[in-house]
Amino acid sequence: MIWIGQTTYLADNREFQFNDPELYNYIILLPEEYVPKDEFKMKNMKESIEKFFTESYMSNLTIDGDTVTLYGGSRGITTEIVDIGDYDTVIGRNFLSESAFGVTQVPYEAKVLQSIIGDCQILPLGKYLCVSRGEQVMLLQNTQLKYRNG
Repeated sequence: MIWIGQTTYLADNREFQFNDPELYNYIILLPEEYVPKDEFKMKNMKESIEKFFTESYMSNLTIDGDTVTLYGGSRGITTEIVDIGDYDTVIGRNFLSESAFGVTQVPYEAKVLQSIIGDCQILPLGKYLCVSRGEQVMLLQNTQLKYRNG
């Protein structure tokens, strides 16, 4: 039996023919090296989040799964990251290509977030906040203000 068009999650949805020698660069052969897909996705997401916020004004960043808390001075934001990556991939993966940006009603949380992150654009997109910086975008939901005591 020959399987055609198999994918692995390490190969970023690239398809391989079963007899393609390059496929074996993506197959884990030792059981102790295997990482479940959710764990792999979270590790990749954490690295992407840290990279996204590298050049920002924030004083503190906490990542707990897909929930991120960041502070700039006494004000902070807690939010859930839905997706992160290049614009076309994120918008397509979340079926938002037909959604309109809400240019006139930018919530206060977006303004606080922009003051913490710095050089970025934040606009409402459907039920999300779409944060763009360079070629990367991040979709956020359940964004809430936080204040530090002291």
